[in-house]
Amino acid sequence: MNELYHPAANIFPLMDEVAYAALRDDIAANGLIEPIWFCDGKILDGRNRWRACQELGISPEIREYTGDDPIGFVVSLNLSRRHLTSSQRAVVALEIERQLAIEAKKRQIRKPANSVLQIIEKQTDNQPIHAAKQAAALVGTNRQYVSDAKRIQAAAPELLPQIAAGELSIPEAKRVLRKKERDARRIEVNPDNGNNVRVVLYAGDYRDNINNVVDGSVNLAIIDPPYNVTNYEWDKFGSLDEFIEFTRQWLDAIRPKFAEDYHLFVFCAPDFAADIEMLLRRDGWPVKSRVIWHYRNLVRGRDVTDKFIQNWQMVFHIGTHKLNWPPDWDDSRFAVQTHAAPQSNFNDGKYHPHQKPKTIINLFVNIGSNIGDTVLDIFAGSGTTGICAVDNGRNAILMEQSPDYVEVIKNRLRGWL
Repeated sequence: MNELYHPAANIFPLMDEVAYAALRDDIAANGLIEPIWFCDGKILDGRNRWRACQELGISPEIREYTGDDPIGFVVSLNLSRRHLTSSQRAVVALEIERQLAIEAKKRQIRKPANSVLQIIEKQTDNQPIHAAKQAAALVGTNRQYVSDAKRIQAAAPELLPQIAAGELSIPEAKRVLRKKERDARRIEVNPDNGNNVRVVLYAGDYRDNINNVVDGSVNLAIIDPPYNVTNYEWDKFGSLDEFIEFTRQWLDAIRPKFAEDYHLFVFCAPDFAADIEMLLRRDGWPVKSRVIWHYRNLVRGRDVTDKFIQNWQMVFHIGTHKLNWPPDWDDSRFAVQTHAAPQSNFNDGKYHPHQKPKTIINLFVNIGSNIGDTVLDIFAGSGTTGICAVDNGRNAILMEQSPDYVEVIKNRLRGWL
């Protein structure tokens, strides 16, 4: 049947069966009022009327379109007949864009004046006018809706017929798509370590995943964010203000996720410890301790000649209730904690350039949460927080934007290293 239709006829969807039945009954009672238009031997407009006439045995009135703008002709006829929402018009605009691209390939000769195709291909500042914008204007919807419809078509094509039928709006479809994308990023890992707990790992930027975390569900967060002190791409910021604003944004993002009683440990480089503490104070975070992580092995700065070699990092401890100190006094209570930075020949292994030792993460997990609690890490790196959380009977929610480190985390958890 499609061989009978001109490509431009497919710009608008066919009627659903209920609407078609009403049209057929009307033609049976009153005859065919509007003619069926052909172009180059194919139906250009009137597919539903043609079908009804064939079923009713009626010879329809046929007219031949002889103009040079079949797309514009079809759009002009159908927009006046159909009551389409902005979302439905956006889907129509997608088909217009596609048809225009086909026509553009066919027509390498000069276009007739005032054709829709010529309007699309006009030059502005030596650049073609954006086809999506022109298609949107042609059907009377906004360009953003057309762009959204294109994204939906690429990512979830099964939703497009529902939009075309008026069963789903573009905003509703975007919500469905966002959920689909979030679900695709969610990886649940259940390590076989004997503990009845789980790790949920989200691949991608924390900003795309943080809304998956239920407000009030996190008991402890251990955050080892970018430091703004190395040459790694993920650690570079244009200015100190940009870095501090980045820090403020992720702190704001995790804040509603905490339970009423919670603890938070934030690692940072000594270079910016003062700036970050000022931010924490300004935004009302209850800073309880300033833990110094001291490492004896040199991880950077071995050749420093004009200053002291840095062998420590700051960890801000923020909390709203008592820590779980062991009953016997030991060095775990001291604000200066000495733990060797992981190396490839250590038991921890070396999976990330700024990997933290399991010994200090285990300490924070045990004193900052209880068995069965949920631990959050939005910059998971190689997944040490998740390993230590689950190994101590806690659930973990991890987020990591690097696909390579997502695989590292999955392998470490499954291999239980």
